[in-house]
Amino acid sequence: MSWLVYRLTHSAFMLGLVEGAVLLPVMLFGLVGGWIADRRDKRKVLIICQLISMMQALMLALLTFNNQIQVWHCVALALLLGTVNAFEIPTRQSFLPELIDRKDLVNAISLNSSIFNGARIIGPAIAGMAIPLVGEAACFFLNAASYLWTLLAY
Repeated sequence: MSWLVYRLTHSAFMLGLVEGAVLLPVMLFGLVGGWIADRRDKRKVLIICQLISMMQALMLALLTFNNQIQVWHCVALALLLGTVNAFEIPTRQSFLPELIDRKDLVNAISLNSSIFNGARIIGPAIAGMAIPLVGEAACFFLNAASYLWTLLAY
């Protein structure tokens, strides 16, 4: 989304505003997300979070594909994504100890962190190469489709 916002506005301020819109809900609702993760069925919370994230990505793809995207859409979708992250991240992190034996937990947490952060590096690099070839909308559609794999895994 960063590439799109900068292309639409050529404004570093707007780029920062959209990125801040992703982070602000995590700061505001992160404790609530942790509370929910401790008191609800983690699998159901994760499925709901993945469904909402998929719909957010699909909305971004459709708006971009139809040339209807405006920067305010990006801010609103970033706020939605950040709100989902406030619930998804603590739930995902607290789910791991329920799946792994205690003796393997340190290795599992390290592997999970490596995969998560590796994807945060590799994803934008792949998008940076793909956007000039197939366009922003195709990348957003691919992102939306990628949520199907995680939903099937649950």
